[in-house]
Amino acid sequence: MYANLSIADFLTQSKHLSENPSPCDTIHVVLGNESCDLDSAVSAILYAYFLVCNGDMVVQDKSLLDARSNISNLTSAQLMIKDLKITKQGMPIVGLPILVQDFLHKTPKLKVTLDTFLEENNASFLVLMGQTISGDTIRRDLGLYSPNSDTQLDHVISILENNQSPKLDMREIEPEENHRIVRLFKLTNVQVSRKQVLPLIEKAFES
Repeated sequence: MYANLSIADFLTQSKHLSENPSPCDTIHVVLGNESCDLDSAVSAILYAYFLVCNGDMVVQDKSLLDARSNISNLTSAQLMIKDLKITKQGMPIVGLPILVQDFLHKTPKLKVTLDTFLEENNASFLVLMGQTISGDTIRRDLGLYSPNSDTQLDHVISILENNQSPKLDMREIEPEENHRIVRLFKLTNVQVSRKQVLPLIEKAFES
């Protein structure tokens, strides 16, 4: 631990150690979000710096992480604002810590919930992106909701399906009858993130 180490010195030392590793050194790797947004990259660097300076303050059990990921007491409406991004045209893209398919099951008054959310965000189109991680297995799915325009919905789907870089590999899932207001797709390419989908949604509403 180096309580008085400046962050500039930490970065300099980290670069030097990574380029000139010693067999005696133990290297700890702190990973941020795979999309490497600026906030994610900065958070990873600062957390690594915190560990170096305050290693004895790190919580050793998983209680904080478990509390952060516990969504059992959240309503569907609360889940939708937990991780929300908005396109430049004002279309919300919701990131869910569960699959969209499971979210649909969790939401008894689905149409009311989705319509209220769109009204509160002054939007006409909604994108839901779900994800679960179990061990080495990642599952992702995508839900699209357009209450007023099937043409708009078909256009967005066409943009997503025809994109080649990255290729989403979308496979449509037939939801239960009372959930069919949402077009639901399994994302076979689990490397696709919301960061890559967002510009495609923006492209769809520009054309």
